[in-house]
Amino acid sequence: MTGAVAGIDIGGTNTKIGLVNAEGKIIARKTLSTPDYAQFIDYIEAIAGAVRELLASQSATLKAVGIGAASANYRTGCIEHAANLPWKGIEPICKELSDRLGVPVYLDNDANAAALGEFKYGVARGIEDMVMITLGTGVGGGVISHGKLIHGANSCGGEVGHLRIDYSDNARQCGCGSKGCLETYCSATGVVRTAKEMYKDSRQALTSLDIYNAACSGDQTAIEIFKTVGRQLGRAMALIIQITDPQAIVLFGGLAAANRFFMPSLTEEMDRNIMPVLRGKCKVLISTLNGADAAILGAAATIPANVSNN
Repeated sequence: MTGAVAGIDIGGTNTKIGLVNAEGKIIARKTLSTPDYAQFIDYIEAIAGAVRELLASQSATLKAVGIGAASANYRTGCIEHAANLPWKGIEPICKELSDRLGVPVYLDNDANAAALGEFKYGVARGIEDMVMITLGTGVGGGVISHGKLIHGANSCGGEVGHLRIDYSDNARQCGCGSKGCLETYCSATGVVRTAKEMYKDSRQALTSLDIYNAACSGDQTAIEIFKTVGRQLGRAMALIIQITDPQAIVLFGGLAAANRFFMPSLTEEMDRNIMPVLRGKCKVLISTLNGADAAILGAAATIPANVSNN
């Protein structure tokens, strides 16, 4: 029998489950609809059943389970007061799943899991000091220093989306309670807000994909929107580099696909705002992982190497 670990990505819509072998390949996968399970215990039973089913299909033995989720507390192994999941309060997901599967279970938030996945399986493989920035509906991040993920005293390490980049009186309100955060400008929703301002028509039902397609078609306003994103992101990355001194920053998520439009202005703004001794020292990379594979591999990467490699 071959040995494998399970990676589980818990989203508000879908839960993605995959078996990952020693070479970092997903050998089997299954998706559950998260909202189908109103009771947490039923959800746990469904996950355990899905993992057993995948193991049987591959004649594999399970070494450990890694989970990536929003509202995850890696210290307690609990999902706590999740805003986008059916169950509220504090749910001890690691204990419940470990009791059913008989192996260690590890948990971290989805942005940290993404950083670990890129470090272990992606374009940053072998880069000991790196920062991951996820550009999706929001902006998330993870910081790895000397090969170790930085969680911080309050498990808020790597919250790069909430770096304040706008201190003006009309800075955008952020869901975190602050104003002017990177997330309000460089997320998919932030790009749409910028587009509505620049097109001067708030009635337009725009999406970030619409703006990207317009840029690809040569729309100069759409191209300028992404140049603006590049300047805003470059400003934040200069701060990140001066604090963490990474070898590389990896950009991941849907907006990263627009890098040909924003990368020149990003590099220019980053170099303009960074101290000279660090200029040109940090590579900016685009993730090679995508979609469900990235989520599963990221979750699997939360498992310590001494456990997954045994």
